[in-house]
Amino acid sequence: MRKDLVDLWNEKEYHQKYLILDDSNAKTISDICKPITDNSKVLDVGCGVSRTGMYLVKNRKNLKYFGQDISSTALKMAKKRIKGAKLVHHSCSKLLFNSNYFDFVISTYAIEHFSEPKKVLDEMIRVCKPGGKLIIVSPAWDAPVISPPVLNRTIKKRLKSFYVQSKRQAGLILLKKTDFHTIDPPKHTIKEYSEDTDTVYHVSIREVMEYLKKRGCKIEYVHQRRLPLVRYFFRYMHIVAKKPAER
Repeated sequence: MRKDLVDLWNEKEYHQKYLILDDSNAKTISDICKPITDNSKVLDVGCGVSRTGMYLVKNRKNLKYFGQDISSTALKMAKKRIKGAKLVHHSCSKLLFNSNYFDFVISTYAIEHFSEPKKVLDEMIRVCKPGGKLIIVSPAWDAPVISPPVLNRTIKKRLKSFYVQSKRQAGLILLKKTDFHTIDPPKHTIKEYSEDTDTVYHVSIREVMEYLKKRGCKIEYVHQRRLPLVRYFFRYMHIVAKKPAER
């Protein structure tokens, strides 16, 4: 992972807006966390300041919350908010937990920042119990006409993004090809930052779903399931997948 991005994510100002749990984002988090039950062990991958964890420990009984993140600043802020949480400072390309340990493995608005998203998904599957569930939420840019903000800055970049994404989606549809296309965002300071300008993985709903299915997971929920074609024009991914039980 690039040092300048890690430095950006270690800026306290970067995380300030995520410290507030108001009614609007509490409802969103509530919807995301619906599958999570009492008495569960939950790992939050790319947990940041643990806003999801804050909601869970307040609304689930006997829940054990764990988190891992590359930002030491975010984890220090999280530890002040959630007493007793087990939080680990490390890149999420390698999760520092035992295999088949967690009932739920979640990642909310983090996968777009992972330089090795395939490795992260493999690790999430590894640490999840057989029969356990993965919950993944992030922005998404499947349709060639939409792209991350960093690729919208010039007409040339937009045209290149349209071409690359058209080719990528054709490969997914026709060949089930999952290449996990990553982006090299420009260097910028916290003063120059705006939402998603630090995107590293060009998230595709179709790609994440396809890869999870290849790994044997059953897709239990995708937002806009009743409109399967329209869902790819939404800039939002919400997937719940179940890890297969051991035979």
